[in-house]
Amino acid sequence: EQQNLLALSFRFLPLEVHFLPGVVESLLDFTRAPERAAAGSPEGCGAIAPAAPAVPAVGESRVEDYVEVSKQFLEARGDRAKEVAESVYARIPDKMSLDLAIASPIVRVPVAGLGTSVFSLGQLRISTPKPCEYRSIDLSIELNHTEMRAISVRKERFDMIQPVPVVVAVEYRSTDDENTVNVTVQVAEMALSLAPQAVQILLSTPAAIMSVLSPAGPGDGDGEAVAGSGAGEGAIVAADAGQQQHQQASPGLSSSSAETAIGDMPRSAEAQAESDVDPSRCDLSTWRAHELAQEVLGSKGDDILRAAAQRVEEVRSRQFRLNLAMFFDALDLRLADSIVPVLRCRAEFHKPGLILFFQKNPNLLTLNVSNCTLAVDVLNPRNGAWEPLAERFHLGAEMERRGA
Repeated sequence: EQQNLLALSFRFLPLEVHFLPGVVESLLDFTRAPERAAAGSPEGCGAIAPAAPAVPAVGESRVEDYVEVSKQFLEARGDRAKEVAESVYARIPDKMSLDLAIASPIVRVPVAGLGTSVFSLGQLRISTPKPCEYRSIDLSIELNHTEMRAISVRKERFDMIQPVPVVVAVEYRSTDDENTVNVTVQVAEMALSLAPQAVQILLSTPAAIMSVLSPAGPGDGDGEAVAGSGAGEGAIVAADAGQQQHQQASPGLSSSSAETAIGDMPRSAEAQAESDVDPSRCDLSTWRAHELAQEVLGSKGDDILRAAAQRVEEVRSRQFRLNLAMFFDALDLRLADSIVPVLRCRAEFHKPGLILFFQKNPNLLTLNVSNCTLAVDVLNPRNGAWEPLAERFHLGAEMERRGA
């Protein structure tokens, strides 16, 4: 079987980013324009005040230019353009194959007086088990090596999140009557460990990031700002005066660009009479598309646009169903006093786990959580063994919402 196949492969290796104080500010200095000298200073004698913002000309970038070029091209090379269009259409891929691997950067943020926080979203891989048609797509999404770590000033290492493999399977099916999406999320055993030092470093991380990204200090450069204030005010006044003078000389330019462009569009009386598009009730892009269709396609332009809009409306009104199933082996949460854990909570979501169903017409949303267990244990400091604080028990929930 002969077919066109689109194969896309991408690899992005992990980067290690160190947030160091002053580095971001130094890099941003390369992109900043030098400050203007004061108006009365010797350096500013030959300085040129900024000009008023340019106002586009009335006939600039008008739509009739593009329409005329399109008409000339179709008249001169209409047959060739049709052959090229058919050739391009024949080469549209019938199926696609994806293999994308994206590794999240490993970010290290120093927290003053406490230590360093290290976090990474891990490695994401999106692939298709086999070449898929656009109406029947199967995706496999895998997320691995997620980590969140805190390192104290005494080099104590706290792994708050162990690497958690996450596997997501997506099935998309499209027919003439409905679109269906089935999503299955499977998470391996997830272990969370929280210690006072680690939580303190984690809560201080946003402030540490802001201190790295912020400028060196609010007091720096105050003298330069005061010295240049006179020149800045003079430039603003000159710009405003120039702009007002330009508007007084050309009062027609004070209207909005959209009204100017719509008013300048060429349209015959017959086309205006046959058209059912009111320029005062549509945006500029819709009016331009209408005029282009009228000029290039003639009287059939409105019919083609109307058919395309009807097709889009049919796709939007098509039935849509979403099935989401999520379950994970276990969620193990440990609270530690210094380094030794003292409390452990373990939750298990076995199959079928969490099931979410959504339907568009009629509007229906259901949520069902079943086959879940929860247990809480504490550490006995005498013998170092875990003892149950809350015996293992089952829990579940069910919710349903129907539209009017």
